[in-house]
Parts: sequence; C-alpha cells; structure tokens
Amino acid sequence: VSSCRRGWNAVSLLTSGTSWSRFESRVQSVRAGAGGYCCSVPGPWQTRVDAEGWEPMDLAGEIVGEVHSLRSDGGEHPYEAGLWRVLGDLPAPFAYDFALNETIHVLEGAVVIDVEAGPTLELGPGDVASFAAGSRAVWTISATPFRELFVLS
Repeated sequence: VSSCRRGWNAVSLLTSGTSWSRFESRVQSVRAGAGGYCCSVPGPWQTRVDAEGWEPMDLAGEIVGEVHSLRSDGGEHPYEAGLWRVLGDLPAPFAYDFALNETIHVLEGAVVIDVEAGPTLELGPGDVASFAAGSRAVWTISATPFRELFVLS
C-alpha cells in the first residue's frame, strides 16, 4: 500500500487515542485498498510495560482486565503480540478459549490456568507457557497486579 506511513505501528496509533475497534476497522479498510495506515511497514515495534493506551478486555460481556496491543494482523496468517494486565481487585475465574496458538510470559502477579483435559498450571513472574489453538481453560488470577506478555499466532 503506497500510502503507508513509514515507521507507523499499532502502538503509535493506539496511544494516540484510537480505540482498538477503530484500529481493527482501519486495518481492514487498508487491506481493502482504502489507503492510510497499515501493518505491512517493517518494525521494529516497541512499547513499555507501563504503557498508556490500554483497552478493556471483554470476554462474553465480562471485563477481565485490559489489553495493550503491540502488533496485530488478522490476515491470512493472523498474529498478535501485546500486554494484558489485571489491576486492583481479583476478577472471578473465567473461561477462555484459545482461538490461536498462544504463548504467555508472566511478568508480575500470579495465575492458575486449569486446561480442559490437561494440566493445571500455576504461573508467576518469569514463567512461560504455550497453548495450542482450540484449547479451553479456566483462568484464575491469584495475585494482582497481574501482567503478562502474550503472542498469538
């Protein structure tokens, strides 16, 4: 796309006040040939754990923390990388279906992930886990603040 802004990335758009849904629709319009921003510009992409520009993470109508996207593409080979956090009160345990392969690195706090037909993982700072697309699990955040780096592919 010839109208891409060199050096643009998801973080710069999201931290400029663009909502996640507006960001996704903008990427879709670029793919359709409308021009403007795009994700095909080579990185690097950069953010910080204490970044601004967080969006609520809504699972079936329940807010279970906030997400900050570093990089995302919903094309033929979808992927996303970003940060997820839960601050303050512990949320109720919640079900989560892994739509894509997902790898997480816990940065702060603790979580228990009970994988359906699999093990129960107790993860804390420094722990890394990876889940196959199609897996189902119940997540219980056991210590806040909770922060993780995630990569979906």
